Amino acid sequence: MGFGDSIVGIVIIVVFLVFVWSKIYGHEKEHLDPMIEKIKGWFHKDESSSEGMVEPGGSYELGYQGI
Repeated sequence: MGFGDSIVGIVIIVVFLVFVWSKIYGHEKEHLDPMIEKIKGWFHKDESSSEGMVEPGGSYELGYQGI
């Protein structure tokens, strides 16, 4: 078995896995899309939100709010 045969084998496996993934994704798209968007939201920084931002010279009062 030569070097070319191993490359052909790897290409065939990759093509097969891409084909199977496309079939699975096409069938389960409606269930996977909300999950993918939620994960993307974890990494996407919302510029319009001021939560967690500290304004220079601001006065902040920290206290226990209870349950």
